[in-house]
Amino acid sequence: RRILPLNHVYGYIFVTDAKVYFEPFHSLLGKAVHKIELSDIAQLFKRRFELEGSAVVIQTGLEIITSNGKSYYFTFESTNNRNRLYSALSKKVPEKCLKVESLDRITYLWQTKQISNYEYLVQLNQTSNRSFSDLSQYPVFPWVLTDYESETIDLNN
Repeated sequence: RRILPLNHVYGYIFVTDAKVYFEPFHSLLGKAVHKIELSDIAQLFKRRFELEGSAVVIQTGLEIITSNGKSYYFTFESTNNRNRLYSALSKKVPEKCLKVESLDRITYLWQTKQISNYEYLVQLNQTSNRSFSDLSQYPVFPWVLTDYESETIDLNN
């Protein structure tokens, strides 16, 4: 299934030497086939889906993030099926697409102002298995206060 924030689309997924194709069973999204160029893949994540297996982590999700920031989130009937696709893709994309930065490295980049607050929070959320495509695991963005002097908090500031 391709997972969208308010919709799940059942279909087939195919991998070639140049592209990933997702062909929905029904064309609810307006396109017959969705294509992802392998050269456009920036990151590849194994995910869990809808907090499945919160006691025992059962991961059946896979998220592909392209260089323009678009997310393609899929879930499979089994972890084995997901792992087979991940394995096939991991042989066709650059190794940097599979690498997840350590929290220490992400924090260092943020502390030295090499990444913005927003980029830091996105990285933390991705490391925490959160995705914009799965509403049950939507990223968390806390309020940021800028005025620590006043007696009251102005939420418009």
